[in-house]
Amino acid sequence: MISLTTTLKKNLFWLLFIMTGLLMMTSCKKETANTSSKPKTVTGTWKFTLSPDKSVPDTTFIKGIRGSEQEEYASEFDNIFLYEDENGDITGDHAPFRFEGKRNKDSVVLEVYNVKDGHYTPGIETKMMVKTSVIRLKIDAFSRMKGHGTYLPNPDYDGAEKESYFVEAERRNPLTATAKNFKETNNDVLNTLCKIDGSISSWLISKLSDGVFRPMGGCYLEKDGGGYYIFGHYGPGNLLPIYTQTVYYPFEWSWCKVRKYKFHISLKGDLVEVAALKWIVQHQAPGGDKFYGNLGFDGLDALNTAITDFQNKFGGFAISFGYSLRTRNLSIYINHSKGSSWDAQHHYLVTNIASALGPHVHEIYYFSGRDITDHWYLRRSEFGVCNTSLLFCYVLGTNQIEYN
Repeated sequence: MISLTTTLKKNLFWLLFIMTGLLMMTSCKKETANTSSKPKTVTGTWKFTLSPDKSVPDTTFIKGIRGSEQEEYASEFDNIFLYEDENGDITGDHAPFRFEGKRNKDSVVLEVYNVKDGHYTPGIETKMMVKTSVIRLKIDAFSRMKGHGTYLPNPDYDGAEKESYFVEAERRNPLTATAKNFKETNNDVLNTLCKIDGSISSWLISKLSDGVFRPMGGCYLEKDGGGYYIFGHYGPGNLLPIYTQTVYYPFEWSWCKVRKYKFHISLKGDLVEVAALKWIVQHQAPGGDKFYGNLGFDGLDALNTAITDFQNKFGGFAISFGYSLRTRNLSIYINHSKGSSWDAQHHYLVTNIASALGPHVHEIYYFSGRDITDHWYLRRSEFGVCNTSLLFCYVLGTNQIEYN
């Protein structure tokens, strides 16, 4: 005969078994509901954070620095606009970058496009651009995306196709824009970068000029390699052939990393006769009478004598600087049409200028010849994050010069 205690134990066992099953079914239903609750669209404003995944070290030694010795860290790309249509096709925009892609359930693939070399045109279509990277993401129910990006072979990203990066994206504003007004919302990179001259704090501007940034040309953004010349790439530009500036600004889709940039500085056509140059130095130099002292000369006559002697020995010439606002390294470019490059570097017109500039810089490097090649390490990323502006200054000369 089965006891009452045994019966109660069996009933209690089955009751607990049934309750456990019900709890598990409820939990599974809740989990299923959560994982299936995906956002209806990626349309909106996003912040993308790029951080290094696989990074190829650069061991090149440039101006006392190796690329592998310099810190790499994440970059934030804010105000990225994405628009998804009813078919899941995605278009996007951020400053000079464009995006095209596709969403399939919780998978998002984006292709990143950048403009080709030449004059930047806002609103340019991707068919006129270069595809530089592909991003593969997963989107969750909380409008967050995570994934990886890889680079494609491209001259602007030399070696970068061997690298990859992590991507985290957070939607800031779930816009419900149409394709038309989305296109009208894109960032105005032209106005943004044109304001950079006001943020340049450099002794090169305050010491050698009248304290005012004197641009070589208007702000029209010339895309060249992995960045832009903001105020033209021909010196001295539209102003007098004496002390004008332009800025080279790296602007690439990347985490914050230094990259080797190669520049060519080439002597071009005649600009003024040496007599006219000396007259300009005397009567129209920025800073007035202080100009010759800032270049290391005791008086105006001494500077003009050096200019004449240099032109007699080395022909048409242009003397300019390249200056990194991050490292404070300075390159003196002595472009000349004849004579020994070594002698040109050691002419007293150049050595006096170098002596005057020495106390203000970390290191000075000399380059001379009709065509000059120089290398710089510059940080690449989106505007205002970690970029290195490179300041080019046309000091004086009888000939035009081209930077690219």
